[in-house]
Amino acid sequence: MSPPNIPGHFHDLRATGAARDAFDAQAATDWRTFLSLRALELRPTGRLVIVVPAVDETGFHGAGTLYDAGNDTIAELASRGTISASERARMVTPTRMRGRAHLLMPFAETGSFAGLTVEHCEVSQWADAAWDAYRTHGDSTLLATDRARFFRSVFIPTLTTALDPNRTAADRLAFADALEAALVLRLGTVHHEIPVTSAIIVVVRQPVRQGDRSVRSLGAELKQHAPRSEH
Repeated sequence: MSPPNIPGHFHDLRATGAARDAFDAQAATDWRTFLSLRALELRPTGRLVIVVPAVDETGFHGAGTLYDAGNDTIAELASRGTISASERARMVTPTRMRGRAHLLMPFAETGSFAGLTVEHCEVSQWADAAWDAYRTHGDSTLLATDRARFFRSVFIPTLTTALDPNRTAADRLAFADALEAALVLRLGTVHHEIPVTSAIIVVVRQPVRQGDRSVRSLGAELKQHAPRSEH
């Protein structure tokens, strides 16, 4: 399912109203599906370490400053005519930042989900590697460049899919280059750490009991959606 457009922004962190509700609903479904499939793959007593971007208990995500700078840069490119208003409006990333309570929701009723239990779940602020490097080299332009290149590697491949279908490969590369260059200039005045808020979750596959209905139903569901071979 394609994510809904977010008025005035590309990132779900700034979604409000109906757009935010749609992101929340899809994220809840996707998270349950992800856990269910990983439960099928894990052997009994096997553990899986999951690391995902997250928000703290107040809804704060440390890299929001970077996302807002990127969004302002996208708006700048639209005002220049580098991209059209319709292309800019379609730019959205299909993700949802969730907090600890939302990540644990599938386990809330019984303490387990699809044969998995949670051994550890923690949301914390991770250090800004670019800022740590800046404290050594002291080059503001290099700091801004490192951050802009991070933004480019994470978001621009998705953002370019919003460009019109008739756009050439050269057009798409020009958009990426223009966004990075303008973002470097915009981030040149951001001289503070931008931590990344992330969650670490460790889940454990419980031993499979004979006749375990949850495992059987998951296996049947997987077979139902598997592609059928033609004979």
